[in-house]
Amino acid sequence: MKKLLSFVLLIYIFFFSIKLNVSAACNDEELKEYAKNFQARLITEEDYLNKIILETNEGYGYLVAFYPYDERVRIEVNDNSNKTINVRYSPSLGTYYFGGNINDSESKIDVYVRANNNSSCSNELLLENKYKIPKFNEYSLSEYCDNNKSDEKCNILYDSSNVSFKDFKEYVEKQEEENNYKNMTTYQKVINFIKNNWYFILIPVLLISIIYIISIRNYKKKVSNR
Repeated sequence: MKKLLSFVLLIYIFFFSIKLNVSAACNDEELKEYAKNFQARLITEEDYLNKIILETNEGYGYLVAFYPYDERVRIEVNDNSNKTINVRYSPSLGTYYFGGNINDSESKIDVYVRANNNSSCSNELLLENKYKIPKFNEYSLSEYCDNNKSDEKCNILYDSSNVSFKDFKEYVEKQEEENNYKNMTTYQKVINFIKNNWYFILIPVLLISIIYIISIRNYKKKVSNR
């Protein structure tokens, strides 16, 4: 269980359009509970991709894993063109999955969860869901993302459809500014503060100086008039 929880922190949950069907014909309460908790998760973390390469000698840009695992079900997946996608079991992931390459555009899949022959509801359709896989995030190829792979906006399947180049550039500049500030010494932070806020310092000094000069002049004038 701990292994599963730590794994969840490294992956992204799909946006699903609608839960289309939960079978009422199956009377197995455990399978019904399984259907309620079923999730498809998108994995792009390199460590897990490398483990799948070692298991299958096949490379993928992302994985789609299905949780929780239950040996009493089988999972069927169809792509946009209703073509069947091969679903496998992975010892590394501890569940069923399929792999895919990066997408030029958003794609959709249909997922069917059926009870298999090991259950009391053999061949019953327990659940039918639709999911979408975002298009490839071109910003993940940027120099910033080369050095900040853990940043969510650098994930190859981050939904960047509403992020313009200008928006991303401003985001990068802000992040770099914050990182530079964190790495400054106390002395550098003081100098940086003065550079960025010199007018807040200079204006009061000038006002005080002017008031002082006026006061001195008035005092001298009073003394000379005595």
